[in-house]
Amino acid sequence: MVRRTIAAVFAVAALVAGPVVADAVVADAGAASAGPKRRAKVRVAVDPGTVRLVPGATAPVSVEVDFGTCVRDALVEIEAAEGEGYDFADVGEAVEGRARVSFALDDVELRGRWTVTATGTACATGRALARKKAFEVKRDTKVDGFAAEPGDAGVAVSGTLTRMDPWTRGYVPYARAKVRIESRTGDAGAWTTRDTVETDAQGRFSANVAADGADAWRAVFAGTRHHADAVGEPPDAALL
Repeated sequence: MVRRTIAAVFAVAALVAGPVVADAVVADAGAASAGPKRRAKVRVAVDPGTVRLVPGATAPVSVEVDFGTCVRDALVEIEAAEGEGYDFADVGEAVEGRARVSFALDDVELRGRWTVTATGTACATGRALARKKAFEVKRDTKVDGFAAEPGDAGVAVSGTLTRMDPWTRGYVPYARAKVRIESRTGDAGAWTTRDTVETDAQGRFSANVAADGADAWRAVFAGTRHHADAVGEPPDAALL
């Protein structure tokens, strides 16, 4: 397994006793001894739960870890399920309270499920602590050129679905994908599925749908395990 630290940028906001590790910014170090002691624990939260990989940009992943009482040698790691993506951050020699670590995934990272693992050793008991949290990494998708035009047979809708391609590092047609055509009446109305169509080899889709009083239309791609969802609306979402 190859450790990759090129994309790692971490800023730790925690209560720390002992030296501060390089590249970390520690806030309120003097408060470590204040307040009642809590039982050693590890809780992990990841934001966002689904990371979108966009061409030519890095995708931030924020990990917040609650270590509870004093924890030594705290480490936060992120790893792809298939083991081909990995990064880590040393949080500190002794940490008490919450720590926030930020990673940056570039646009060629492995898609699918990733796991955050936070580990450390309880200062008081020497017990090893660990907690895992899963998050998803998906490639971006877009609905381009969506149009909804009134016609003799109802409303003609069309557009093109594209997906992020890691080899060209741009967007390419997304073929044979299911796209929902939805409509609603008024700004506060609920969206209703009117039709489901499949894209062609060039990612294009089209349909003719009865208007039935609807005045707003959109196209929705629900996403897959490896590709994020997408919504397309006309430049003016209301049908004139």
